[in-house]
Amino acid sequence: MTSVDQVKIDGVVLPTTSYRLDDFRVLTRIDGGVWPLCNELNLADTEVGTWSVTATYGATVPTLGQLAVGELMCELVNLLTGNKACSLPTPVQTLVRQGVTMNFIDPNTVFEHGRVGLYLSDLFIQTYNPNALQAAAQVFDVDRVSSFRITGTA
Repeated sequence: MTSVDQVKIDGVVLPTTSYRLDDFRVLTRIDGGVWPLCNELNLADTEVGTWSVTATYGATVPTLGQLAVGELMCELVNLLTGNKACSLPTPVQTLVRQGVTMNFIDPNTVFEHGRVGLYLSDLFIQTYNPNALQAAAQVFDVDRVSSFRITGTA
């Protein structure tokens, strides 16, 4: 968790002076109150008997990253809908028509260098990962029920 934006108990927003975030993961009451033991999940968090925490996770995506995602999504939509305006690289390397020759970038060369062949997307990758570091992709889904592990027994 990067920050706690809001905490509600019984539909009332707690002042930020009532709690603190420890180790980016533990919400601690510092006003002498205690956290509720139960939550009526069938009610809106504006009702008595409920509590909720609104939090922000991770870093804010920079503007260049937002533009790069927009560019990539537009091009994927163009590709999937058959729009001729699609700018994603194709396997065509040379095209000759009416005496005019056009050479295209080999997409395999583009992809092996960690690029996608789109200006803003490649600029973002080059800016934020200049050494082409690789790691497995990770996705965090805040709506997924998390699994738990029993670590001790009584």
